[in-house]
Amino acid sequence: MGIEKQVDDFLNQISEAGLLFKTSVDIYLKGKKDAFLKKAGEIAEIEHRGDSLRRLILTTPRLKNSSKICIKSFILSHFIA
Repeated sequence: MGIEKQVDDFLNQISEAGLLFKTSVDIYLKGKKDAFLKKAGEIAEIEHRGDSLRRLILTTPRLKNSSKICIKSFILSHFIA
């Protein structure tokens, strides 16, 4: 898998988790505990896949140091709070 595909997959994981988070908040506010817990579990799975992709991207041997720094800075500034 190329680095471009890995980054694209990583960004898709973030987008999917964000949409699920929004849905889970709505479910929580409606008092549907079981449905909320299910969505929270789905978010955790997506987060785990995203973390794996992030580590894979940042440890890619053929990626130049300057590219790693740019990708890491992008991830930290946009998605880590």
